[in-house]
Amino acid sequence: MNKDNPIDWIVDWARYHNIHHAAEAALIFDNGSTGYSRSELERELIDKTNLSYVSIVCADLPYGWSRNLKNGSWQTQYLQSACLNLAREIFLAKANAVLSIDIDEFVEPLPKTNVFSLTNKSLFGQLVWKGTWAFCSVGSGPMPQKEHDLVSELARDSSRKFCTVPNRFLGKMEWLIHGHFGLFGLLTSTKRVHHWHFRRTNTSWKGHGFGMSDFAKPSAELVAALARL
Repeated sequence: MNKDNPIDWIVDWARYHNIHHAAEAALIFDNGSTGYSRSELERELIDKTNLSYVSIVCADLPYGWSRNLKNGSWQTQYLQSACLNLAREIFLAKANAVLSIDIDEFVEPLPKTNVFSLTNKSLFGQLVWKGTWAFCSVGSGPMPQKEHDLVSELARDSSRKFCTVPNRFLGKMEWLIHGHFGLFGLLTSTKRVHHWHFRRTNTSWKGHGFGMSDFAKPSAELVAALARL
């Protein structure tokens, strides 16, 4: 899902996952961006990445109900869930594997493999994992992913994401924003996969700001992965 994120953030997101995970295509649901057209975004992705396929789908509809939970997090429903399952049924039904990851999240490189290959070889054709918050040591306000150089010492303190094979059993079930929980979540959870969640790569639409954690430390692994952009 995208709404008015700077195009260079989106291009870097696509290029990164092509470079480190051999991603071949990107599907983006655009929630009524006004800073550029869908055709402009599509052209930039085609011209500036090695993706073979790019599809920008209009989703200019109300995003859905949100509420502030007791722990300060947000729960958004309706549109994002609907788009995920439209992707499952229509756009990505024949994909080799599908990574559900936001523009402010990059999956850490995997030695001698990638997240798609690892998911295909997994027992259930689906993997679920947690991410770690990343921060910038300089600057203020919104920043691109590649300006982040610190990570939380509280490892895997960010939300869950997933990769799935659409024509396998779990891939045919409902796609959830943060992957399966319960028994399926237990069976498909892995620590082999991990992503960084970039604190400042946002337009503050959720109101969580750009704050720095008191538990941030330099990360050579993050810097090395971003250096290839």
